[in-house]
Amino acid sequence: MLSIWGFAAGWLARFVPTGAEAPFAAPSGRALLGWLIEAVLFGLLLWIIATAPRERARHAPYDLIALALAVLWLGSRGLPYNQLTTPAAAFELRPPVARLLALAECVAPGPCAAPPDRFLSLSDILFDPGDTAEIESIYGDQLDDAALYDYIVAVKQWEVLSPNLSLRDGLPAIDGFDGGVLPLASYSELMRLILPPGSATSDGRLREYLTAAPDARWLSLFNGRYLITDKVGDVWREGVFFDRQHPVVVGDTPAAVGDVPPFEATEVWLLAEGTPPPVAVTTSDGQTGPLTAELLSAPDLYRVPFPAPAAATSIALLPCEPPAAGCGLAALTLVDARDGAFQSLTPAPYRLIHSGDVKIYENRDALPRAFVAGDWQWQPDVAAAVTAMSAPGFDPRRTVVLVGDGPLPAATGGGTAEIIAYAPERVVVRVAGEGGLLLLSDAHYPGWEATLDGAPATIYAADGLFRGVFVPAGEHEVVFAFRPRSYRLGAIVSLLGLGVALAGVVMLMKRERDAERRRGARSYAETPGRLRAQRKTHVRESKWHGPRAIQQPARDDQELHFPDAWRGDHDRQLQHLHGPRQHRPRRRGRAVAHPQQLHRHPAGHGHVAAQHPPHRAGLPETGPLPLPGAHALRDHLLYRGR
Repeated sequence: MLSIWGFAAGWLARFVPTGAEAPFAAPSGRALLGWLIEAVLFGLLLWIIATAPRERARHAPYDLIALALAVLWLGSRGLPYNQLTTPAAAFELRPPVARLLALAECVAPGPCAAPPDRFLSLSDILFDPGDTAEIESIYGDQLDDAALYDYIVAVKQWEVLSPNLSLRDGLPAIDGFDGGVLPLASYSELMRLILPPGSATSDGRLREYLTAAPDARWLSLFNGRYLITDKVGDVWREGVFFDRQHPVVVGDTPAAVGDVPPFEATEVWLLAEGTPPPVAVTTSDGQTGPLTAELLSAPDLYRVPFPAPAAATSIALLPCEPPAAGCGLAALTLVDARDGAFQSLTPAPYRLIHSGDVKIYENRDALPRAFVAGDWQWQPDVAAAVTAMSAPGFDPRRTVVLVGDGPLPAATGGGTAEIIAYAPERVVVRVAGEGGLLLLSDAHYPGWEATLDGAPATIYAADGLFRGVFVPAGEHEVVFAFRPRSYRLGAIVSLLGLGVALAGVVMLMKRERDAERRRGARSYAETPGRLRAQRKTHVRESKWHGPRAIQQPARDDQELHFPDAWRGDHDRQLQHLHGPRQHRPRRRGRAVAHPQQLHRHPAGHGHVAAQHPPHRAGLPETGPLPLPGAHALRDHLLYRGR
């Protein structure tokens, strides 16, 4: 089946798009050879099953199982978990992870008073770690080339926090929403806001599609406070470093530079492929003025000199005059021409908080995980909600798009929301203010229930993916709890199944006991009459009294005669049955002839005589002893002798 699928996948890839996450790759020659050998062996075993003698065909299914196990084992040799390397590849704490953990007040699974904010990783692993030489010096003589290569790749994956790796440390990501690679359909629909037109993610990973930071308003809506990027696109020009991660296009309104450090400079350098915008600089002494850029180095490097060396407190990019379609820049850096020092800048709302093998930016406009909105609108489904959100001028801070139908917004001023307890299956939010719509930017999924001050409340799908609950004015407590009906039904079905299984075991045990009894009864019924009689008529020892005879069925009153041929065996048989030891008397019971009291009758015919008083045995004092079932006793002695 795998071989057939390997060929069918290539044909289907012509009609079904595979996506950037897992593009189709034609099978290699080695794979084709392995599939051919597998198909030949499989066909040979089927032929054996169909045509070989029964004894040989009986073993063919086991050969098929062995073949399947061998194929699976060989196919798994190339999987990553079989490529052994140093344990540090899984447990090492890299600087970006340590930085995010230091910024988080609490990490999942919690419980947390406040959950950490999410991050989005845009970085690829095309860079070389800064400690590559150190890694090679430590592990060069311990690992082979393949294992060393795998370790370096793992280091780069930890640097960029590839999807799912952040789950080890409880750091939430926007990829797949909190790191999952099986996202909801509503998640894939909502990600159309940040993905290029015509693309869609099927497994929750975003960096394969994103070449630049997405629109900050959507990153803020997703609670994306941190952005991880690499330095592959950054450049050095004339000895000055330019951070090109956040290009700026200046429209009708000025664009501000985010965080301006206290750095005394003489000019600001611009890297612009089109028309560089005018720059407004406010210095520490309060001077403000637009400055014009002049070309420093063709074709795209410009400088904006200051009237005098000063430490800028704010920098803004002004609209071009006259308006130009390409008004904007790729990067800007403060430069002190006196000593060649420089400080790269980042446009708002980002602030650089870590720079190593990768860079981490803080989105200073990120919305909290829970907030109250005073305006909302209704759309019939998730696709319509995403379309409404993508309209120009839509502000996700003020307006929420709900899926379904409900009340229209009132003239409310919103309010404040604070998460006071956060766990994977329970979130508690304290709300205060004039009321409105509480939005929790966690995925809405069937099974989530909400209570408002202990009373049940309705959860609406907000902005296509999140959870929304209407709250009135005042102070309230909203509790989100995950109680899926499927879990309760599954528990009930599991308990019923366990009960049925236990009942089945009891019935099988009872059936086995009944079958055992029936087998015993059938065996008894098939036993010859004399053997059945000897089972009922036997002589046994007693623990408390001397030997006694169990009452026998009066079937044949005959004297017991022993032939001369086995007369001597008679005594040995009785000795084998009862032994020579003396027995204590029982408290009750009838007398019987003890083995040692059995003797040959004077008549010489082997009559058995008992030395018991007549009043106890009910027999004459002399003469042969008539025993009911005498033939049965003889058969018993012969049977036990065998």
